Amino acid sequence: MEQHVTFRRVAGMLVGIVIISLGVALFKFAHLGNDPFNALTIRSAELAGLTLGVQNLIYNAVFFTMQMIWGRRYVGFGTVANAVCCGFIITFFYDFLTAHFAQAATLPAQLPWVAAAVVCTSLGISLHQTSDLGVAPYDYLALGLRDHTLLPYFCCRLFTDTLCALLAFLLGGLLGTGLILRLCLLGLRRLLGVLLGHLGLGRFGLGLCLGFGLLLALGRFRLRFLLRGRLSFLLFRPFRLFRLFRFLPRRIHRRLLIHVQDIMRTGEDIPAVREEVGVLEAVREITKKHIGMTAVVDDQGRVTGIFTEGDLRRLIERLGDIRPCVMKDVMIRNPKTIRAQELAASAVKLLDTFHCNQLLVVDEDNRLIGALHLHDLMGAKVL
Repeated sequence: MEQHVTFRRVAGMLVGIVIISLGVALFKFAHLGNDPFNALTIRSAELAGLTLGVQNLIYNAVFFTMQMIWGRRYVGFGTVANAVCCGFIITFFYDFLTAHFAQAATLPAQLPWVAAAVVCTSLGISLHQTSDLGVAPYDYLALGLRDHTLLPYFCCRLFTDTLCALLAFLLGGLLGTGLILRLCLLGLRRLLGVLLGHLGLGRFGLGLCLGFGLLLALGRFRLRFLLRGRLSFLLFRPFRLFRLFRFLPRRIHRRLLIHVQDIMRTGEDIPAVREEVGVLEAVREITKKHIGMTAVVDDQGRVTGIFTEGDLRRLIERLGDIRPCVMKDVMIRNPKTIRAQELAASAVKLLDTFHCNQLLVVDEDNRLIGALHLHDLMGAKVL
């Protein structure tokens, strides 16, 4: 399943960057601290006498260079747009806020700005990540650290944020509510990762819960009946917004509660052959099971490889006569697998990432226990 860059995804990414920048500007305007990276950037700009946009561009250039060397697969159009635009958009919004609003001097006056910043940042990151057009340069640091150290992403992200917070503190930057919210929300994301991560809704669990609750509330109470007159007709009738909200819980149910074990093929429906069998036997197995591939297992039933219809076509083009071939010589080793206990949404993400149509389901000992095809996910309406 090859992903295409569509206008909708690009628009979502650009709108997400603008909303993220607005959230950072609101944090800065509230003067209660910012997230670690932006706190470091803001303080560095003050010390160097540079604008926030230029300083942000300098840091992102360094991180982007690292990303191009060690993590090029995370680079996309969204990576460049985030690196170049964020700092300048933050400056624009901050200048607008300072020109049109009085600086909040007391905690009760500052808290509404912080609340607005949390909601904006959460929504913006949700849109940016859902577009899936590249990882922001700073966000890559935690991903790259995870890929090279095999540590959990949560630990790597906590390390990079803590390091930025420490540097900002040593430089005299303002750390406060923004840092606390960032660390708390990072922990909350880990707690709600299964619940929210598979919805593609971004990184800040609290803001997403609030936003999702608002959508449900809007759909449940149908505010168009409260807004009488022509305005209600113009806003709600053409777009049928609340019909979407009415069906939202059912789709959430599918993505959150359907697991791989609920829809995978089991027993006699699993295509599998031994390593020592010939290719013709594997072709018969593929034809019999109607899934477009067969797993290759050893004597203990552990998965050692996979052989697909595409591999068969390429093998025929390369050799012509495939009768002498055995599976251990032509199979694809280390195939993509998934556990039965994982959500079906995880399987969708895996298929999307590696551009394949089939997955093998294995247990803790890498023994084959099931098979999953893209059509199984479509039949369960997970897609």
